[in-house]
Amino acid sequence: MLGLVKNQLERQTGKKIQLKLNRVTYINRVAFVQNGGIDIFCGPTTLNSRDTFQIDFSVGYFLTGTQLLVKKNRGPVKLGQWMIGVIPQTANQMFIRERFPIATTISVRNRADGISALVNGRIDALASDGVLLTGLKQTQPHPEEFEVTPSKPLTAEEYACILPKGDTQFRNLVNSSLIQFMQGVVINNDQQVAIFDKWFGATGVAPINRQPMLTYFQQTVSSYKKQAQASQERE
Repeated sequence: MLGLVKNQLERQTGKKIQLKLNRVTYINRVAFVQNGGIDIFCGPTTLNSRDTFQIDFSVGYFLTGTQLLVKKNRGPVKLGQWMIGVIPQTANQMFIRERFPIATTISVRNRADGISALVNGRIDALASDGVLLTGLKQTQPHPEEFEVTPSKPLTAEEYACILPKGDTQFRNLVNSSLIQFMQGVVINNDQQVAIFDKWFGATGVAPINRQPMLTYFQQTVSSYKKQAQASQERE
């Protein structure tokens, strides 16, 4: 995503743009954008209206939701005895506590710590966004020993980029880049499809069911264009 934004910025300014990646965490990502430490964060961040008083969001560009990573050979476990690994202060944690109140939630530092706990039997399942669990599963020596369940996410989480508050010009540029990408995938443009398949295709980093994402892309592009047209008519 950041590469798409970089290319769009170069086209619009006619200047060479340097893309510098900084390591941030789930906890400090908003502060980094607020304080100017980074100009944009595109990662597993849910588009949340509660946060818009301090930051801006791009248009949504990905749809996922809470699922569970489990070992296929696990024996039957009663729900009241289930130990579910969760990363603290995430939407996944809040959902699991509400949806499965009699299960025991175990805090893990990150997804790598979570799958280690799963492999070692310290937890029965790891809760996170399905696309992230799918990618995590693929990193294991024997990914066929794990499964992401249920097949349809239990929640709907729309990812968006975090942007500095009030920079309308930059937000419009980011949105334009994302919309062009999504539209390219929908109309089967070779370049955009190649990027999508690299990450989410059958042999990609995190293989996903393609059709629901195409539907989401199409709906997002259509909604964005309608809003843009309505804005122009008001002007």
